[in-house]
Amino acid sequence: MAIGAFSVGLKPPLVTRPMMRPARSAISVPSRAGALPSGNCGSPALVLCVSAPPEILRYVVMKGPIAVDGISLTVMAKDAGSFCVSLVQYTQEHTNLHAKHPGDRVNLETDIIARYVQEYLKESGIVAAEAQP
Repeated sequence: MAIGAFSVGLKPPLVTRPMMRPARSAISVPSRAGALPSGNCGSPALVLCVSAPPEILRYVVMKGPIAVDGISLTVMAKDAGSFCVSLVQYTQEHTNLHAKHPGDRVNLETDIIARYVQEYLKESGIVAAEAQP
């Protein structure tokens, strides 16, 4: 590759959402062959599904950001108790997320804008404040 040049690999939108497996905390699941191609070398991505409590999942949206152990990723699937992200080849090679096992704990950080919007709606009286346990 020439100096000053760069290459970009594109991943098509996930169209096979039924492939989302029942999730346990931080389980990495290899995608079906060819379902999530990554980069220009044809390496498959991994799918990382994470169980999360409702107070986290309320801020998780499809195609929105989520940080898992400080690594910013894009949500590709979500259900009532979990969400999934795709780990492309670069992320697999430069983080430890590919080595997570079922039951491993991870730190989750949700989108700050969603939390700001919720706080604004509560303070303005548009949405009732939630009861604290």
